[in-house]
Amino acid sequence: RILLRLKRLAISTSSRSQIALVARRAAMDMESSMSLGMTHDVETRVNTSAWTALAVFCMLGPMAYGAEMMWISWSDKPSTRSGMPFWSFVLLVCSYILLTPGLICTLFRYDVSALNGVMELQHGSESMIEFIKALSSTGCWYGAAVVTLYAMVIPGIKLVLLITAEVLRIRSPRSVRAARMCILIVQMISKWASPDMFAYVLLMYLVRGLDHPPTLKGVGQLDLGFTSFALFCIFSTVASLGIQAPELPTSETAQAVTSEPTPLRRKLRSVAPFVATFLFVAFAASLAIGAYMPCMALRLDLDMLYEPSGPVPLSFKPFVEALDLAELVHAEVSLWECLGTLAKWGASGNANFFIAFVMFALFAIGFTVADMLVLIVAAWQLRPSSRHSNEVEMQGRSADEHQGPCRALSFARVLKKLSMLDVAIVGIVVVTLCGYVYRKSGVILSMDWGLLVLFVAELCHYATYHLVMGLAPPRPRPAPSGEKAANDEVSTEDELSSDTTRTDMS
Repeated sequence: RILLRLKRLAISTSSRSQIALVARRAAMDMESSMSLGMTHDVETRVNTSAWTALAVFCMLGPMAYGAEMMWISWSDKPSTRSGMPFWSFVLLVCSYILLTPGLICTLFRYDVSALNGVMELQHGSESMIEFIKALSSTGCWYGAAVVTLYAMVIPGIKLVLLITAEVLRIRSPRSVRAARMCILIVQMISKWASPDMFAYVLLMYLVRGLDHPPTLKGVGQLDLGFTSFALFCIFSTVASLGIQAPELPTSETAQAVTSEPTPLRRKLRSVAPFVATFLFVAFAASLAIGAYMPCMALRLDLDMLYEPSGPVPLSFKPFVEALDLAELVHAEVSLWECLGTLAKWGASGNANFFIAFVMFALFAIGFTVADMLVLIVAAWQLRPSSRHSNEVEMQGRSADEHQGPCRALSFARVLKKLSMLDVAIVGIVVVTLCGYVYRKSGVILSMDWGLLVLFVAELCHYATYHLVMGLAPPRPRPAPSGEKAANDEVSTEDELSSDTTRTDMS
């Protein structure tokens, strides 16, 4: 039927020689499609490997933690690795094993064709190394440098800093500050190895959005390179948060703990909850609107599809124009549509799209919203009340000492390092700007207005985080042994005097 359709088009627009060319080209395409009969088997193997890797990594952490607890209970000794737990060490080692295949193996494959696959319009596959080489060969050096920074330099820096921190931790007390700084930097930059992964997921969604059978067919699949690199980014980030940074010597921080907050700081704490609530409302509105609006678009430049720059012979141009593909080769994606479609593809058994759904739903949106909610709670907990202020003045203690630690602040710090909406936005911007490498083959990527609105939402998140953390009291440090004993004696005397007072009053 396809050949007859091509012949009718050829009769109406060209000569008999063109009919023979069309028939010969269609036969060659059908022979090539026969060789692609193994595609389903390849996808099955990729999917099985991805599910296996995901299941292994999900079980590694709990199993390593259980083994560590059993060893501690059997040996009747506390864990000697107070800085890096065993489960964190295992996850880090296994994550870095996946980094090499994540850089070398294919990240995604795509194929766009017309007339039920007879006329191939565009196809290709990409790995991280190939993408960097293509950027450098086309003169896009800034794109190659940025992708190299995120995909190679940041993972390398993380590994060097982790080893340095563990070496400095067991040396002199003077090196504790450097070890602490290394751990905090690793926890801060760990999530920034994954911005490209979010953009590649949206790219595959856009390619599949070109699927309008039988006229136009768009196929896009995430491959083992995506599985490896995505699992590396997720589990290395989680593992880095399990590492305890060494505490600074109390001689350097004792005065900060007992210092009295200034009147301006107390006034800002009383106003901060209302400012944080306003920022949360702006964040929620911007996130909802930005997620509904398109944030990324893809279209095919039909003029670039013909020879010599494209795969379609120039003699096919009348047939392509007769198919009226101009309206079909354009696709847009919004965050909400992408989440719903990824959930459907993941539920159908595709492991890579399930991982992509977790990255967007949990890390990009879920942890960001949770962090904002926890920051609101922390802001209200830090707000001083008049009754507590009077008690503090009567007892002669500082307000920070009276208030005690705020658990919401600790949760907010962890959630901020897991929230990846900022990473997703940067990834979309980077891949879109680096899309110049695809433009020569007729694939044009562009950003849309939804990305700007999502950027406003993330700005509100950053402003709320730094507002609350800037007003947080210093974390309490352990006191030296002599000072601790003296404090214990004073507290004991205070308890005895208060007991005597209560007895006299009774």
